Amino acid sequence: MTGPNGRQPSPLDFREKAPQRAPARRRAPVVPSPPLACTLCANRDFVSGVLGDLGHALGEAGEYHDRIQEMSSQVLTAHEAERKRIARELHDDTAQALTSILVRLRLLERTAHDDEVLENVEELRELTAGALDSVRRMAMDLRPAALDDLGLVPALQAYAERFSENWPTKVTVSVGGLRRRLPADVELVLYRVVQEALTNVAKHSSAPLARVALSRRRNEVTLQVQDNGVGFEPADKTQSNGTGLGLFGMQERLALVGGDVQIESVKGQGTTITARVPIVSKRASTRRKT
Repeated sequence: MTGPNGRQPSPLDFREKAPQRAPARRRAPVVPSPPLACTLCANRDFVSGVLGDLGHALGEAGEYHDRIQEMSSQVLTAHEAERKRIARELHDDTAQALTSILVRLRLLERTAHDDEVLENVEELRELTAGALDSVRRMAMDLRPAALDDLGLVPALQAYAERFSENWPTKVTVSVGGLRRRLPADVELVLYRVVQEALTNVAKHSSAPLARVALSRRRNEVTLQVQDNGVGFEPADKTQSNGTGLGLFGMQERLALVGGDVQIESVKGQGTTITARVPIVSKRASTRRKT
């Protein structure tokens, strides 16, 4: 396949694509004032009544929208708290128990002399080691300790390394303009966006390369995930291989921290997901409160 200039696209050729923004949250529209002619005609009372009912319905719709948004925030917050709890239990309880079993099996393997027993012990040791690795991966996917202890950048680098080992997609991470850690809620949201975006790459993109770029300019953080896979038509839900729900989840998470997401994709030319989050400094926050 040739590009627009007639040359073959290279693996790292991430072209500019027509932007397709994810649906933004909208407030209920204000009921417009009726034209002057409607206020003077014989049906003016009817028109006023219809507009009044419309305004009331729009007001209720706006309140309902706010309640749904608040419930969505509570669900996502509870979801993250549960993921953190399960990850901690897997790491502190299940992983430690499996480690103890593995140590005892190794001791038994050293002291046993019967060949049949040694063979069974070796098989059990391999199964236990595999289960331990699986539990650790599950705990890291649920809530990596590096995200809480070290911050977003080390967590993303570790995730990209594990992703490159487990999938046929090489992921690189570049960072610019970040001199200190971001707020904890922003770090968590951006990590989940990368996680969801790379999961879509693994499932649907067939991309050999993907890039994660994180940067900060003044009071805005930008996260970009690019791949050079098969791409999809953002307007065609039936051709997105089920990625719409994941993209909707990104938008929901970003809305909790005042951010938004932009999806750019063209079939055969890959996909770019760009998330932007405003960062309010502590000084500015203090001034607003006062």
